[in-house]
Amino acid sequence: MVEALFEKMWKDYTALNPSVVKVHRVFTDRDETVINDHVAFRTFNHPAIGLKAMSRVFLKHGFVARGEYHFAVKKLYAQHFEHPNPDIPKVFISEL
Repeated sequence: MVEALFEKMWKDYTALNPSVVKVHRVFTDRDETVINDHVAFRTFNHPAIGLKAMSRVFLKHGFVARGEYHFAVKKLYAQHFEHPNPDIPKVFISEL
């Protein structure tokens, strides 16, 4: 289930960055709706951890590759992935 994947990533992220919980709470305490429209990952061009390896988990959960981006000066290549459910955040993965 893709929602469980994002819940796990959020839990891991907030464990590493506890101030994020405080910022999130500022909005929710004001009855604001917080929507994650995308998540982004940066990695290196290596078979074990590169874009192709990282994208597998999202493709397995129904995501489809939608865009390719080349930033020659920064030596960066990126793709973005979308899930058929528009409520699921887009995923951007870039590799150096």
